[in-house]
Amino acid sequence: MELCRCTTIGELFKLFRARSLLEVVHSNIDLHSVPPQYLHQLSNKHLSDTYNDRAYLSDGWGDIILIFGGNPKERLKHIFEVQNVLFQDFQVNHTELILTPKCFDAALQKPTLFVLSIAVRIMDNQTLSSRNVDFVKSFYREISKVKITEDKSLKDYITLTRTPGRMDFTAAITKTLPQIKLQEEGFSVYEQLVNCLTINGTIDRLQSNIKIKIQEELSEANSTFTQ
Repeated sequence: MELCRCTTIGELFKLFRARSLLEVVHSNIDLHSVPPQYLHQLSNKHLSDTYNDRAYLSDGWGDIILIFGGNPKERLKHIFEVQNVLFQDFQVNHTELILTPKCFDAALQKPTLFVLSIAVRIMDNQTLSSRNVDFVKSFYREISKVKITEDKSLKDYITLTRTPGRMDFTAAITKTLPQIKLQEEGFSVYEQLVNCLTINGTIDRLQSNIKIKIQEELSEANSTFTQ
């Protein structure tokens, strides 16, 4: 059963756009390694009932909300491709991609494709205490305790930088972690990193970033990603 609520022309246009988008699911185009550039080039790898993907109409700032299912390890690259295709469509003014923590650990297993970081903002300080200094000391102390190999800790794979603007610090993963550690059951780099960043209790805001690298061979039209 399909229930539709169309009270205005604007709402009707939303419905038309959603239906045309969902029709892409039935496409059987085999793209191999060629990234899609247009909606009709999306295949079942990108949107499919097999993964329990869903599309919803929204009354908020966005017209359509897509929710992706499946294993992030298999789907993350395709999700970015869907976002890129939608961003380039002439009917789309803005896209926002919100990923779950599981996607962070999945992206770590493909360091040649993804760049990962977590940015934080320190709470406003109206006292004479040195919160920035305390945060840095606390972060390095805690991250040194997270063992990755016998002679290396998570500290050896992370770079902490000062970030001018709305955020204060950014912890970026700058070296490839051992796959055997990433696949260890119960171990999550994301959870460990967030714990090290927040343990001293001075964090006001935390923002995780998963960015996909732009390959030189991609066309200019297919090299824009917003997150």
